Amino acid sequence: MDEQSKQRYHDIFTQADKRSRGFLYPQELKMLLETNGYSFHEEGLENLVEHICGEHKKVSFHKFLSMMNFLIEMHQLFLELDENGDENLSKAEFAHAIKKMKFELQKEQLDLMFQITDTNRNGLASFEEFVSTLLYLYNIKRVFESADTEGNGTLDTTEFYKFLPILKIKASKHDAQQALSQFDLDNDGELNFPEFVHFIFTIRDI
Repeated sequence: MDEQSKQRYHDIFTQADKRSRGFLYPQELKMLLETNGYSFHEEGLENLVEHICGEHKKVSFHKFLSMMNFLIEMHQLFLELDENGDENLSKAEFAHAIKKMKFELQKEQLDLMFQITDTNRNGLASFEEFVSTLLYLYNIKRVFESADTEGNGTLDTTEFYKFLPILKIKASKHDAQQALSQFDLDNDGELNFPEFVHFIFTIRDI
């Protein structure tokens, strides 16, 4: 980002920071993003703030700059993949975009993700819908890596069982084993990341 752009973002950040606190709360950030052409629903905004700021919900100017850099980068990718220039991604374009971000998911997971991404059911993903899902996917990746205590890239029954309370799911170890078996598509007795994504998006859609 060039110095002129940084100065412009500093000016609009300062205007939004009406109490001169040096940070913005999510609702203030939402209004600021909207003035720059980005309109996120509540969950998408939460995912964006968490991705850039972690658990710290106050957005400093430095974090705001990082956020704008991320959005600009994602918008460039979005435009590259939007073959007909209609400011939307088809299901195939959406799948290509997810794979381009180094997420090696299977068709079943991509189809399920697109179904949830397409919130207005028009068969297309807008930029905000695409980014919201991508950020949610990043969050899932962090959760998976945290649950994978052995660090081998999969969750066994014990790791999966210990993870379920985070989702506020009460289940016995037997129930956890049955759930794991349901989403264990390659039948190796464990959940890899694509299978874990399938599980998360399935229970999200319930």
